[in-house]
Amino acid sequence: MDIRLLELLLKKYELQLEMAAGNYVLALASVMDTDEGFDRLADALIEIDSQLEKYKSDFEEFYDILKQEGVVHKFYQPVKMDTDIYQKLPAAMEMYDAYDADHQAVYAFKASGKVSGAFINIYPPGIPLVVPGEIMNDKLIDDVIKAVNSALEVDGLYFDPDANMWKFVAVL
Repeated sequence: MDIRLLELLLKKYELQLEMAAGNYVLALASVMDTDEGFDRLADALIEIDSQLEKYKSDFEEFYDILKQEGVVHKFYQPVKMDTDIYQKLPAAMEMYDAYDADHQAVYAFKASGKVSGAFINIYPPGIPLVVPGEIMNDKLIDDVIKAVNSALEVDGLYFDPDANMWKFVAVL
């Protein structure tokens, strides 16, 4: 349920969780939390779970209802991530050579086939999808853009506001 659960818990149940990514949310408890707060969280999760069962065959139908009720932002578009985003990419040069080489920022649609000049990580967990020296391919580009569109934190890209497009770092 990813970021949608985080947003739902905040807007409908007034419960602030620490983060959301991929397929989970993270709630941290402290000595300052109260029994009432834990009860509210448990009640909210039980209610959400019961509604998910009702719409188990089509989660998007459930999500559309939440949008209509104003619980989640109407412009948020859930994106299904490929669960196999980590791939072994061919290396064109040593990582240290690529890292120290001259670089250029290239638009996503031009990055496939280029040698990466930077690490690209999705947080969490922070494992690189590509490291300097590896050749970027279409699947990597698609996965990275899907991650960005899913509101995941992606490090190693640049956004060009004039073109409204993402750029990848490539070796010259």
